[in-house]
Amino acid sequence: MTAINTSAVQTVSGNTVGVHEEYGVLVYDVPQNNLKIYTRIQSRIRRHALRINLSVYLFKWGLKEKLEEIVEEARRETGQYAAVAIMKFDSSSEEELRRVAREALHHEIRDISRRLREKILAAEEEGERFIPDYTVSRTKKRLEEANGLAIMFNLSEDVKLALEAVEALFVAECDKIRAEFPNKLKERKKK
Repeated sequence: MTAINTSAVQTVSGNTVGVHEEYGVLVYDVPQNNLKIYTRIQSRIRRHALRINLSVYLFKWGLKEKLEEIVEEARRETGQYAAVAIMKFDSSSEEELRRVAREALHHEIRDISRRLREKILAAEEEGERFIPDYTVSRTKKRLEEANGLAIMFNLSEDVKLALEAVEALFVAECDKIRAEFPNKLKERKKK
């Protein structure tokens, strides 16, 4: 059985869950011809923040400097520009923020599930018996990130059933692969 590791995400986030946390929102705008910086920012920020929509993220305020570093690093690496605004939320809006965070996390879990199901169906239509390796590694990574964000935002109980359902589907796919090729997933980890 494949276990989803949440401790790595918790360590990377460097944040502890507590009462009356301070939250912020990061909003960025990227010109259409600068897609490289958009994908860099998106892939790195999603480990530390909940995506509300395409370029708006909710995060714990303690991660502000980390997120600024991510954006600056993406600018340097790509040589492209993105307009970024980081704002702190007033603590009086904590319940609304929790609601938004819960909805965003449910959306992320549904997206993971939808993409995994699409890959399973596509593999079956192609006559394949299981999903490709990259889908396994990407799905596992996204599930770990979702688990870590649930813990970071103290929403584990709110999304527990949804995460368990996607994890069960993922584990079933991994078990199918192992039944066909017992060493396949182990070999993938060594690379």
